[in-house]
Amino acid sequence: MATRKRPRDVEEYDKYQGLVIYVGNVHYDANPVDFEHFLQDHGMSCTLYWPEAGERSHGGWCWARFHHHDHASYAINNLNGTIFCGRMLRTGHVATNSRPPGVGLGWGDFDRFYEWQLLGRKVQKSMVRAQRFQQSNSPHMSFISELTGCLHIVRTDSTKIESRRTLKKPNLWQKLKNSKN
Repeated sequence: MATRKRPRDVEEYDKYQGLVIYVGNVHYDANPVDFEHFLQDHGMSCTLYWPEAGERSHGGWCWARFHHHDHASYAINNLNGTIFCGRMLRTGHVATNSRPPGVGLGWGDFDRFYEWQLLGRKVQKSMVRAQRFQQSNSPHMSFISELTGCLHIVRTDSTKIESRRTLKKPNLWQKLKNSKN
């Protein structure tokens, strides 16, 4: 049965942690009834959260809540890569906690924070080294002149560059150093 109520909004959500999975890359023209029949054909019984995202009825994803952890794991393993309405589905666990303040995305929005969280990992003191972050790995800049085509190398001393603002929040190293773990 499909619902518009998010699983996170259900009372006592803590007992459902690990039971809700994410299903992505769902065709925009799909509807919840067809998807429920698809899941039943694959031997899965669950409650769907089918979001509303305007004129296309959903944003290409949904959540499915199962009653047993084994059923949720089975669904993740067996639905990932299956074809529904001509599209290959992607499945995974739903992250239950948001990103802590001060933790940003990686290069190009490449983000592994939620994957680490889902695997029960956290940042340890041994993962972060105390170092001066002002020093650059490549302390020079190379430029090629458009007029002459000559290579110009400008050397910089990054230790002389000072920040124009003061940081009020402690950095990750300071947080880990002060933590009790």
